[in-house]
Amino acid sequence: MTPPLEHLRPVFHVRPRTGWVNDPNGPVVADGVHHVYFQSRPKLLLDTPVEWGHATSPDGVEWTVHASAMEPSVHPLAADGVWSGSTLVADDGIRAYFSGYRDDSPYQSALTAWSADGSRFGDAVRLVDDPAPDEHIVSFRDPFVWREGGRLHLTMGAGRDDGSPLALHWASDDGCTWERLPPLVDGRIPHTPLGFMWECPQVLLDRGRRLLLVSIMDADLPGFGPTVALPLDVSGPPTIADAQRVDHGPDYYAASLRPLGEDGDTDDGVGADDGVGAAGALLWGWVLEARAPAWWEADGWAGMLSLPRVARIDEAGRLRVTPLPELARLRGAPLGIGAEGGGVEVGSAFEFEWTGVPAGGGEVRVEFGAAEHLILRPSDRGLEIDRSASSLDERADRSPVVVEGVDASRVHGFVDGSVVELFFGDGSAATVRVYPTTAPPWRLMTTAGSLRAWPINASVVDLTVEPQTPPLHSR
Repeated sequence: MTPPLEHLRPVFHVRPRTGWVNDPNGPVVADGVHHVYFQSRPKLLLDTPVEWGHATSPDGVEWTVHASAMEPSVHPLAADGVWSGSTLVADDGIRAYFSGYRDDSPYQSALTAWSADGSRFGDAVRLVDDPAPDEHIVSFRDPFVWREGGRLHLTMGAGRDDGSPLALHWASDDGCTWERLPPLVDGRIPHTPLGFMWECPQVLLDRGRRLLLVSIMDADLPGFGPTVALPLDVSGPPTIADAQRVDHGPDYYAASLRPLGEDGDTDDGVGADDGVGAAGALLWGWVLEARAPAWWEADGWAGMLSLPRVARIDEAGRLRVTPLPELARLRGAPLGIGAEGGGVEVGSAFEFEWTGVPAGGGEVRVEFGAAEHLILRPSDRGLEIDRSASSLDERADRSPVVVEGVDASRVHGFVDGSVVELFFGDGSAATVRVYPTTAPPWRLMTTAGSLRAWPINASVVDLTVEPQTPPLHSR
């Protein structure tokens, strides 16, 4: 068996050292501690029931992974998996809202559980009833709860038997009794490009503006569909023209939000304004694998969480994302690159900024080895990401990516082993995976514009490598 290529493993993106990671769930701040939860299978077996993995941070930048915070034993309706959801600071602790999965149930029932400190959730109870048969709903999961207008609101992703997606909607005054309302957004146009079901619905509030973020399930698309933002304050069903990509790359899915207050600090939906004054949110996502399953199975790990991004809504109602500014704390001493030409040696974890790039001229290259490289090339269409020679291993996805319609005159990038996250001057982003077989040192260079770079000198601490028995807090 070929030993794992350790330089492909991320060091500053959140994930345990081993096992499967997918959707982020319910990022939240409580008592000054940042928490992020995520779908986790510690043994990397896809028939293993999913748990809620857990990581904490004192500052939202440097993270420690802990033992799972919630497992299928929390409720019989979650016997085969604790699936995706959200959290709120509530009841002097953290309340989780999530989907319970059973192999013998057509739905992932909505459940809720409580923890005093976020480290371990107690027994769960049902949140709302499953859909009635006459609703013709065949898919139902991923509760997201937020505060707005003095009430708690709940949305869940769903799909009907006619092939149309929708985001169901409830409201509550006390978090116990929920009133069913008309769908938040109804995409009842059979077999539209907006898919047959929406997963992981999230509501983004920003100074009175609102967007619904959903991840599209579409039988006509290979793998996972895009995650998009839809306007909430329009009449009629959404169309493909209304959908804005949350991330323009092929390897990003399942957004998860944590609201911010007017001053940019965390609000978490508990402010006196009940979310009306919320000024955007921190946005997390799942970074998918882009290599053959046999490869990641042999390596013993797959998937990670994206870097946190600041998500805002501009005056035109469009989503704009930027990397969390505090990520600059992870930088080491700047690397000397400067103007066009030349290059600099880098490791497998670094950040760069490329500015003053002429449209259709110049490129940034990461030279992994004599026969492996990644090229970023602006064009009239946007940015071309050339992965054709990014790996000598044919099991890696080396297909080209064209990020259309973005302002590529400024590109801000983060490279962490096999993941590349790119941010553009117009508030767009793209996530791609690359799998060079050549270990660092690598070389970063440009043929036009100005390039700056920094090594990243931080790594996620994984406490799951040692047995833990965290206390159980339940209410």
